[in-house]
This record gives sequence, C-alpha cells and structure tokens, in this order.
Amino acid sequence: MQMVLWIMTTGSDGGHRRATIRDVARRAGVTPSTVSRILNNRELAFPIAEHTRKRVIEAVKELGYRPNRLARSLAMSKTHVIGMYFPITEPSGQLEHREVTWLSFGAMVSGVQHITQMRGYEVHIFNRVEHDYGHPNAPKDICPDFIDGLIYVEPNQHYDFYTELVAAGVPLVTMGPSPVHPAGFSVSPDDCQDFYVLTKALIAKGHHRIACFICHPNDPPLETLLRRQGYRTALDEAEIPYDPALMPTERLGQTPTKALVERLFDLWPRPTAMIIGRPEVAHYFIECLHERGLVCPRDLELIVIGDDPIFPYLSPSLTALRYPYVRAGEEAARLVLDIVEGKVKDPVKVVIPWQYNERESCQLGESFIKYLVQDSTPELRKEVAIKIS
Repeated sequence: MQMVLWIMTTGSDGGHRRATIRDVARRAGVTPSTVSRILNNRELAFPIAEHTRKRVIEAVKELGYRPNRLARSLAMSKTHVIGMYFPITEPSGQLEHREVTWLSFGAMVSGVQHITQMRGYEVHIFNRVEHDYGHPNAPKDICPDFIDGLIYVEPNQHYDFYTELVAAGVPLVTMGPSPVHPAGFSVSPDDCQDFYVLTKALIAKGHHRIACFICHPNDPPLETLLRRQGYRTALDEAEIPYDPALMPTERLGQTPTKALVERLFDLWPRPTAMIIGRPEVAHYFIECLHERGLVCPRDLELIVIGDDPIFPYLSPSLTALRYPYVRAGEEAARLVLDIVEGKVKDPVKVVIPWQYNERESCQLGESFIKYLVQDSTPELRKEVAIKIS
C-alpha cells in the first residue's frame, strides 16, 4: 500500500497552515513564477532545466501543496468548472419514467468526468424537475460567472435559457438535438436517419405493417419528431401508405400505456413488426404477445430503442439498439472544453450511432449494422428540416 506524507508548514502563531506556492518556491530554490509555469505546463520563451523541474515536483510532493483554486481562477479568469444541466422533463404527477433516464444519466456523467479530470476541470451538476408547460426564466442556480462552459442534456423545447447563457458568453454544448439553437454545438444520435434505416431494414425483410410506438410523457420533443420523419420517409420511398393507427400519438399518462399497446395488437391486419421507442414500456408488448398466443419472431418481430440489462433474459429475449452514453459524455466534454480553450469556434455536430444488440425478437443481420455506422444523408436532413418546420 502506498502512503502519502502530508507536511504542513507552521505559522507564526505555532499553528498549521496550508502550504503555498511561495513555500514550494523556497523549498526548490526558485521563484514562485517558475513554480507556476512548471505546474501549469506553460510554454516558456526560455527552457527550464530538467533538474529544476524535478526539484519543484519533489517540493510539491514533500509539502503536499495543492493550488488555491480561487486564486488560480482570479488570475486566469477561469473557474475550471464545467456545468452539466440535467432536467427531468416529465409532466406534473407523471414521474414513472425517471428510472431509465437516471440510468443513462449516470453513464453520461461518467463519460464527462473521465475527460474533464484528465484535462484539469471539475463538473458541477445542476438538476431540477421541469414541467411540460414551460417556464419563462432561466434556472437561477446556473451562474455564468461560476462555470467555464455548460453541457445541457436532453434539451426541453419549453425552456429557453440558452439565450441568456449564450449572451453571457458561456460555451454551450447540448446532448441531444437543440430545439432553440439548431446550428449550435451538439452531441447526439441522428434520430431521423437511424429510424429511416431501421424502418428500411424491416421493409427489406418483407414487413409492410410496421408499428412505431414512440409515445412520450410530454408534448413530443424534437427527437420524437425526427424519429417520426425518418419512419415516414422510409415508408414513402417504399411506396407503403402511411397508416396513422400504426403510430400512436397520445401522451403517456393521459391514456394507460397498456391500453395503447393493446390497441396496436388488436389492429387488423395485425402489424408484423413493431418498433418500441422506450425500453421501460417493453414489458407491455411481451404481455400482449403472450396473452394472444403469438410467437416472436414468427408472428411478430420486436425491436426496442434503448437496451436494458434484463432484455437478454426475457422470453423472447429482446433485440435492442443501445446508445453509448459514456462515449457521448466523453465527446460532449471534449467539445465544450475545446470551445473553452479556443480550439473550436465554428458550430460542430457530433453524431454518435446506436449500437445494435441482436437477440431472439428480431434479426436484421450485419447489413443493418453497416447502415448504422454510416453518416446521415445530407439530402434526408434537408428534407426533414423542411417538413418539420
């Protein structure tokens, strides 16, 4: 076991005080500015001898010196703190879908912290419940002077505090499509393209009755609109008429989820494939499948958007698309730090593809995996922008 010895300097009153940069300089026999430059890895007009650098590092270890973050922030006009705002955007009284959201949240935070720690930054997390009717003001607990940049997770189109923060000069990166600043910096899946490719793959297998269950507890967020458009574009290309009954639009909570799912199973002709847009409702589809004596995938193929640790153990085991939240968090952290440090100025959209986990309920094969890793089609994105607006 490695032991670290912390040595505290003695004050004039005989008490202990925290070691300062001057103490390190005195111990190493150099100036405080030299200590600062070595610890901050600043490029100098003149080289520093390696033996001098080693003396400084040894003095730091011996004294247990830790930089004064407040003084450093004042001197460099930076706090070295990145904010991460994670809203819970559920309607009032409809909080049943939080658990899955929080699971993905932990993975995103892990990815963000992995990068920020390596680059000398800390993460401050902001969180609150937002209702779907919106609010005119920005969250007051996000102070532009306290953070160097902000990562906003799953933007809510009913809350615009982008403008206030951007006007204050705070670098902003969204994780998910941005409903207010679509030309800004973002890290997200390409929901339109992915649903287009998924629907197209099911059509290629001979499915013409494809249900798409992407109901949401709130008014449809931007990602839901993009998914709908990708689904409909694939149907249009295959000259398959759009049937509104195959895509429920009710808000979860207004109509019982089981009733919405049963309505799909009771359609005639019955759907031969179903895309389940929320993993926490997948068990309703399994129940309806068994209640009607249907065999999956013989009578009906199921694929879920979002994976769950229990899916491999269900009967049938559920094929799912899994979003790599850790990687997305890492990319968001890299992007916001590059903006903070002046390495990136022009808007950037980082697209993270879904990962395909094939199990019993649906087999799309290797060709579908190749589709997922391709970049989005510019023509499709342009078409979507026109139709949604």
